[in-house]
Amino acid sequence: MTVFVTGSTGFIGQNLLGNKRFNNLFKTVYGFRDISIKPPDISAVKLDLNNHRELIDTIDELKPKSAILAGWQGLPDYSPEMCILNHYNQLTLIQQLIKNNCTKILLTGSCWQYGNLTGELKENMSTGATGIFADTKNSIFQFANKMAQGSECTIIDARIFFVYGNGQRASSIIPSTINSLRTTGTCQIRTPNASNDFIHIDDVIEAFIKILQFNFDKSTVVNIGSGQARPVKEVVNIICKSIGINKQFDSNYVSSGFWANNELLKSLGWKAGITLEDGIKDFISKN
Repeated sequence: MTVFVTGSTGFIGQNLLGNKRFNNLFKTVYGFRDISIKPPDISAVKLDLNNHRELIDTIDELKPKSAILAGWQGLPDYSPEMCILNHYNQLTLIQQLIKNNCTKILLTGSCWQYGNLTGELKENMSTGATGIFADTKNSIFQFANKMAQGSECTIIDARIFFVYGNGQRASSIIPSTINSLRTTGTCQIRTPNASNDFIHIDDVIEAFIKILQFNFDKSTVVNIGSGQARPVKEVVNIICKSIGINKQFDSNYVSSGFWANNELLKSLGWKAGITLEDGIKDFISKN
């Protein structure tokens, strides 16, 4: 099965590129705006999502059976202008994939699509108040779902919770905290009692594999999260222990915020294989 992947230079795309299990299971083709930077052992095509003629010709020739849309231009720019651009380009690509009989399109969504909801989040929940980025993600899924009706294509909105791991932006909470603690021995955390559902990038890719291998009878949302909310101050203390300095906060942890109900994903045979403690140790060893 040919799997086409966009966003090859991003956090998720780079980890897909380097995941031998994923690339051995599927005939994977990666889209690069600059084809000259692709790794030598990777199948790739030139793809500029802003060039719709090139996009259409590429998909017409490739005719992938599945696709992972991991690209989002302009990050971390979440402005209305950038969201509008991504909305248009993503739907143009989805339309062409459906026309070429693609049977499954996995959208890399976000837990922010649930808006201001708290507690355990289930796929069938209506969203709370959201920002423009989450609104755009929700709209792409809704449009794609309508576009796929009458075809053999299923649209999977994979709502990824707080993913972390090698290659993550330096400004994200785990890498920025590690850097601050290493350089100054301390860190500034604005909301230490906030809790997030942290999930390692390798577990996210394992979830992608299960989703690609399963035959869904209709388009759907799939949560990708550990199923646990971990307070930020606990994460900081885990980092402190891993790099050998005194913890920054007390150990009175109270989970709040929101976390994934991942029962649907578990029913596909998936389970989180990397604990937060082991994931942080692995990240520190590689950075």
